[in-house]
Order: sequence, then structure tokens, then C-alpha cells
Amino acid sequence: MPETQTILFLASNPSETGIIQLEKEHSRISRELQDSDHPQSFIIRPKDAVTLLDFQESMSREKPTIVHFSGHGVSGKASLRETISEHGRSLKLREDDPEDDSGIILLDYSKRQAFFVPTQVIKRIFESHMNLSGLPPVRIVLFNSCYSQAQAEAIAQIVPYVIGSTSAVNDEAAIAFATGFYSGISEGLPVEMSVDRGITSAMAYGEPEDRFVLYRDGKKVDWNAVAQESREERNLRQPVEERSTPPPTADQHTLGVIPTFIGFTEKAEKDLEPAFFIPTFIRSLEEYHDIFGGEFEMEFELIRHEDNLFVGFSKGTFFLYRSLKLFFANGGKGCYIVSVG
Repeated sequence: MPETQTILFLASNPSETGIIQLEKEHSRISRELQDSDHPQSFIIRPKDAVTLLDFQESMSREKPTIVHFSGHGVSGKASLRETISEHGRSLKLREDDPEDDSGIILLDYSKRQAFFVPTQVIKRIFESHMNLSGLPPVRIVLFNSCYSQAQAEAIAQIVPYVIGSTSAVNDEAAIAFATGFYSGISEGLPVEMSVDRGITSAMAYGEPEDRFVLYRDGKKVDWNAVAQESREERNLRQPVEERSTPPPTADQHTLGVIPTFIGFTEKAEKDLEPAFFIPTFIRSLEEYHDIFGGEFEMEFELIRHEDNLFVGFSKGTFFLYRSLKLFFANGGKGCYIVSVG
């Protein structure tokens, strides 16, 4: 039985700010967790209309494994004024303080007006929780808000995994990212794979691949480096004679299946052990069916006449951009398909 994880869902949407669908986001996340193989392993604790004091009290009271903030974030005073409507003109800012430039928007103590909380204050909350309280440590923090990379970077030295965004994010894309992320978490996937699933989900709603960022152990994750680590681990698992074999090449109109750079088979997902496919070539739709059945047949037909294309498939996701990056990083030639489970 997996260890129980408590998710603290903190939400804030003051009336002076643009309306975001917090209930929809919470509902989608809850559904993913309840539909998992071990729904009893996840406890989600929602807290709406959060004030700064609520934020601190909820951290100590709920003892979360994952802290999820859904609301508005700002990158500077200009974007803050754009986010806050005329009703928020009484908001006080220290114009001469550079550390006051980024943060999140909560509610004030009366819960009547928006209240800007600088990034440094958020950082101090997590420092106190992790270093002073003696409470169980937080493992993951997700700032599902606009311009939240500053918050993610600030607490990355404190919490093992922190996720933020590099710019504004449209509401549907933010919900899609959260849904995809918790889909991976509920399946027991690594945080990196769960974030990748969330990124792909958000891309379907118009966000670029680099909109969301992940910090791991204090450093921003380089997805090409993650792929390289997986390839190196794969090579260590292979016999010496297999490692010395050059990678397969393919001529025009030829598709190849090569070992996946990151992914799990259905069986391996439970054990979190990587599994890889034997290199082979596909030269016809019939050969494709022999290996993959009917799954992704439409995508196969669309791309099978492309040159110099590296495409990844998984059970539920089409990792086109990630695979393209890896392909060009490897200086590869030909057209390949990678099965990711």
C-alpha cells in the first residue's frame, strides 16, 4: 500500500481580480485521485479565500506532502496593477523595494480586499515550516498561477520539487496542467514524468512547452539532461555487446522503433522500473499493426512520410515537442517512433 499523501489545495480569487475556475480545478484533481488504484492513499484538503494567516495555519494543521496554490501571481508592480481592478487601488506597495516585485495575491484579513504577498514572504513561510516547526516535510509545491517562477525558484532550496510558470497562463490550460500532473502522481509516476504529462495537457490549450518549469533539489530541470540520464541508465542495464552497437538509422519513408528515453510499460509503472523496446524498423502499416495494434494509427498515417522526425508515443500522450528536442540534440537522421509504454 503506497504511503498516504496529503494535498493542501490553497485557493484565492479576490473579487478585484479576474475570475478563475477554482472549483473546476479542485474537482478535476479530486477525480484523478479518486480514480487511481489507491484512492485511499490521497487526502486533499481544500482551503478557499485564503489569507496570509490561513496559508500559515493550514500548513501546520494539515501537515501536507504536497502544497498546491491556485490563484493569481504577478511578476512586478506593473502586472500587479493590471491584475487588480479599480476596486483594489488602495493596495499598498513599497515602490523602492526590488524584492516587492513578484508574489501572489491572497485576501486581506477581513477577506474583503486583495492582499499582495511578496515572494520573500512566501519563502519565509516554507523556511519556517521546513526548518523550525518539526513537522513532516513538504515534498512538492505547485504554484498554479501566472508568473510564479519567482516563487518556485525562491523555495527550490527548501522543498525538493517546486513547479511554477514563466508567464501568464490561461485558465483552461492551468486546469489541464494540474489534471495531467495529478494523473501522473496518482499512478505513482516520478514527479518529472507527472510534470511532463501536465505540460503536454496544457499545450493542447495553446500554452508553449516551456510555460511551466520544474525545480528539483534547488536546480531548474533541463529536460534534455533528464533524457540523457535515462539513456545512460539504459546503457548500464544493457549487455556490453549491445552497448557497442550503433543506433539504428532509417532512410526516407522508414520509421524505426528505438529504446525510449523515459517511460514505463504498464507492468513497470507499478514497480517504477524503466522498460525498453528492442530496436526494429516499420516499413508498412501492416508491420505497425503487428507491434502497436490499432493505437495511434491516425498519427502514424500523418507522419510516416516525414523525414528527420523523432516522435514519441505513450499510452495517453503524444510527446512531439519533447521528442523533437531529443532528436536534434542527438544529431539523428531519419524518422523514428519511440514507444513510451
